[in-house]
Amino acid sequence: MRSAFSLGLHIQDGNDSVPPLKKQSMVRTWWSLHALESLLSSITGRPSIIPNEDITTPLPSAIPDIQAQSAPDSRFLDADSELNLLTQQVISGLYTQRRASPSWDYIQQTIVALVGDLDKWAVENIPQFHSEAWNANHEQKRDIFLLKLQYYRLKILTTRPSLRRIERCFEAGIDEFNSLDQSVAESCIQAAQDVAVLLAAETSLTSLYEKGPWWSIVHNGTFPFQYSFSVSS
Repeated sequence: MRSAFSLGLHIQDGNDSVPPLKKQSMVRTWWSLHALESLLSSITGRPSIIPNEDITTPLPSAIPDIQAQSAPDSRFLDADSELNLLTQQVISGLYTQRRASPSWDYIQQTIVALVGDLDKWAVENIPQFHSEAWNANHEQKRDIFLLKLQYYRLKILTTRPSLRRIERCFEAGIDEFNSLDQSVAESCIQAAQDVAVLLAAETSLTSLYEKGPWWSIVHNGTFPFQYSFSVSS
């Protein structure tokens, strides 16, 4: 990411002298690095070294697709990139340490706004999200599987503060949570269960790892269960 920053891959300078194939490669390289950075951020809680507002590189679909047919679909890359930008909003809005701790009312409002943005993303990018009868080829099914997995993972990350608040209230023997906290915490558990259902729907282990890849399955698949287990216990 530091090298990408030094090379200016995160900005669009309007330089038309760059050959189209090279420009496409630069754009996709940037968003690929950003995707890995976002995954690492969601695991460690560390925000990206480059804030969203400093990124002006267009989404992959803005550059004409001139690569081979085996290249990833630009629509999938766009959806993935937008989700990674949302991930950075969640990290910076809910998990970044500040000089003065925000009030719980402020955190609640931030969670509600972020969940709204996340659900809007799902409606726009996964139109068949609530239907399993959608006719899609193998590559499209793989793309939808990965997007769903990331959607649920980010849903857990966004709603987790309410779950932790309720757990801490129970531990302290106090009742300082409201119906909104309860509803958001239930959404967190539901997202974890949805991950389990999504993985269980794959009857073929080979097919599951092909859709993964395996390291994505490990990080995304094991992430939610600690929260569902903590509530059930």
